[in-house]
Amino acid sequence: MNDDTPGIKDKTVSITEPTEYRIWAKDQYGDWIKVEKIYTAISTNKKVATAEINSDPARVTVTPVGFTGSQPKTAEIKVHVTQNEIITFKTEVSPMVEAFETTEITEEVFSDKKESFKNTFYNKDPASWNDDDIERDGYFTIPFAQDSPCSDKSIKSVALKTETLKKDNIQISVGMNHFISMSDYKQTSEGLKVSYVFVALHDTDTDPAGEMHFTVTFEDGMRADAVLKIAGLEDDLICDSITAEKGPSAPVDVRVDGSADKITGAELIMKPDSQKLWNHMILLKFSAGNTVLDKTTCYFTKKVVNGKVSYGFTSADGAQGELGYYPHRYVSGAEENEVVTEYTVATADRHGVVKLILTKKNEVTSVSN
Repeated sequence: MNDDTPGIKDKTVSITEPTEYRIWAKDQYGDWIKVEKIYTAISTNKKVATAEINSDPARVTVTPVGFTGSQPKTAEIKVHVTQNEIITFKTEVSPMVEAFETTEITEEVFSDKKESFKNTFYNKDPASWNDDDIERDGYFTIPFAQDSPCSDKSIKSVALKTETLKKDNIQISVGMNHFISMSDYKQTSEGLKVSYVFVALHDTDTDPAGEMHFTVTFEDGMRADAVLKIAGLEDDLICDSITAEKGPSAPVDVRVDGSADKITGAELIMKPDSQKLWNHMILLKFSAGNTVLDKTTCYFTKKVVNGKVSYGFTSADGAQGELGYYPHRYVSGAEENEVVTEYTVATADRHGVVKLILTKKNEVTSVSN
């Protein structure tokens, strides 16, 4: 059931964090072969673990679910590798311990975080800030509970649902070609710290509403639930306009995808002049329910290009909160005719998150003899 050799069919496997399995099955000769497609993956006890098929259709991710108690529990995972054949294995999950206090983040606290982050880092000289500033303005703290059994243990991993938070530092652009380095989470003597960037780009759980439940796994296998009690995204953030800053004469031709009131992406056709001009910025306009977006609006962004992830913090570029975006011109130092960007945008004061697919293409010019 792993990448190299099968080995856990009809066995029980203990898991403490989201775990990915490559599925194998026996052919008509009795030999193990890697399955190319899974039809369904089902957990028989979703209160213990959930199962879902990955984007790779031959892999399944099994995620432990938090529960309290004194004894481990098991869930059977049934994987349909053909319409008639089922591969079955069991997972064992240990109960959660009470290790953290719940941290409540009010709307005022979140708004204050935006202002302090902006005032400390945005368009500022890196010499003006230090690691203490990053820890203060860049994270929310979920403290260890009094008499916590885990305060002296090292954290192995942190997950929100099926997403594992990154422990390695990521670079966040904060203007003027400057960056700060932060991880999705870090452990201190106080407890667990979750980055402001990560929280801003994610919604809360729906059950219970208004809470982010982080599954914390320690090096010894002990697990705990760390909770941020925070308002869900206030509004459904919608992109309702993508335009070239300079109008029809700009060196970018914008062709939007989606409906007139909810854009899902755009093709950005780069004209030859865009290779030498800096006026190829486009403006993305958003609406957020009854919330008024204006020049004071700030955004966190996440860009994924060819698997490479980058983050940014920026203020609005337009009077109605428009976000300025420069289409990718180069990837890994070499110009490409087509670059697809997965672009996630969140307001820094928690009004919503929107995901767009932006495809940059070079304009095709005819060649005559």
